[in-house]
Amino acid sequence: MLATKNRGGGCAILCVALAVIVAGCTPAGPRALLDGKRLLDDGSYEQAVEKFKVATSLLNTNAQAWNYLGLAYHRAGQTSNAETAYQKALDFNRDLLEARFNLGCLWLDLNKPELARAEFTSYTLRRGNAVEGWLKLGTAQLRARELASAEKSFREALRIGQNKVEALNGLGLVQVQRNRARDAAQYFHAALKQQPDYGPALLNLATVSQQYLNDRPGALQKYREYLALKPRPADWAAVGAVAQALEQQLAAPSRPPATNPVVPAPVAGITNVTKPGTAAVVQVPPAKAEVPAKKAEVSPKKVETPPPAKTDPQPPIAKPVAQPVPALTAAVEVVTLPPEPVIKTAPDILPTNTTVTKERSNSVPPPVSTPVVPMENPTPEKQGVLPRLIPDSPEAGSPATVITAYPGQRYV
Repeated sequence: MLATKNRGGGCAILCVALAVIVAGCTPAGPRALLDGKRLLDDGSYEQAVEKFKVATSLLNTNAQAWNYLGLAYHRAGQTSNAETAYQKALDFNRDLLEARFNLGCLWLDLNKPELARAEFTSYTLRRGNAVEGWLKLGTAQLRARELASAEKSFREALRIGQNKVEALNGLGLVQVQRNRARDAAQYFHAALKQQPDYGPALLNLATVSQQYLNDRPGALQKYREYLALKPRPADWAAVGAVAQALEQQLAAPSRPPATNPVVPAPVAGITNVTKPGTAAVVQVPPAKAEVPAKKAEVSPKKVETPPPAKTDPQPPIAKPVAQPVPALTAAVEVVTLPPEPVIKTAPDILPTNTTVTKERSNSVPPPVSTPVVPMENPTPEKQGVLPRLIPDSPEAGSPATVITAYPGQRYV
């Protein structure tokens, strides 16, 4: 509401007795003023503007006629013309409090709370028992972030008019600005207890319940009550969209948080992956004859061992026999191999016209070819025994079976 009325809240116009105005004017002026007043009450603001223009042209110095014209402009949405008309009314009568009240409402609509506060302060100084003046003054102070003054004004309005829903709603807004959501909700509930269909309190309680109190079902209920008001509020579509989104959130089934299963990292050489906690078969490709086998590398995830050398059809040169490596069991967490001795495998077939010279030191130099003098009756050297790195290993050429631990698995 933009003006105060004797029967209701908001910004109403407190008129001077129209009969007195009519008595001192020509018949055309009072008639235009009365016609404009009737059109204003009916909501025909454009037609009312035309009638009040006629009245102000005939009653040029009449402050009340200019106040009516400003009110018609205001309700028609012509704010610039409304400001000019209100200022004209105050120019002719500085004590016309109705014009000051209406001008303060215009400043609030234009979001100029400081200017509105000045007009409402002047109004309440002259009309200290007017509830509407304290309510508007509290609203202007609230928008200007003067929380203590706003609370004082709303409490004064509540003292004058007991159980005033506008004052309770204003006190709730003050508590929201102070980040006291529960106290604000109590004031909104108190306002709705006095008037269950009071739209501002319904919308404010729904907003506080959703954004501050995390009470989404309660917020949705208040949104629905607000949307059911008759006639529909001006922001019905926007509030309906918020309520629909909240309803979809509440209707969506709750889903457990997704967990990603831990998958063991792929290990090179594993062809048949078994479940964690069981043994896996490692396929070790056979070493090529011309490349010496490297020393087995040990890692906490897998152990690779060179395959047993193929049986040489010709008697090879005798070599020192390596001690068998202890079998890997599941009781070992980390498998290590003894550093000595270093085992080197000989080529599968030695050439007939060469011999291999070896030294008995720890480091073995690469084989050197030397010519061999043919003998009539060569004495065959004693056949050596090829070492087996894993006891009870399968025949040569078949894969060796070892136990390897998966990441995160511990054998005890």
